[in-house]
Amino acid sequence: MDKNKVNVVIGDQVYTIQGDESSEHIERAAFIVNNKIKEIEQSLKGKFMDSSKSAILVAMNIANDYLKTQMALEKCTNENKILLQQIEKLEKIKVTP
Repeated sequence: MDKNKVNVVIGDQVYTIQGDESSEHIERAAFIVNNKIKEIEQSLKGKFMDSSKSAILVAMNIANDYLKTQMALEKCTNENKILLQQIEKLEKIKVTP
């Protein structure tokens, strides 16, 4: 499969990103990173932070979002398992005369 090459602007700089994902996917990822950068900048209220520290905070925020999403998915998966077990029990009751 050919790799997609997409130019994206992240934090006022243009980056050429190459990957297996669609152009839309890459652009969406860049959009998320830009939003996190803006959140960090707004929380600093005009104070300066060097780009490496800012990048670490952005990475930590994205990792935090990822972990929250992973936990929510795990919770939904467990709830689905419980519901499937309940459905199976009800089907056994229904089939048994």
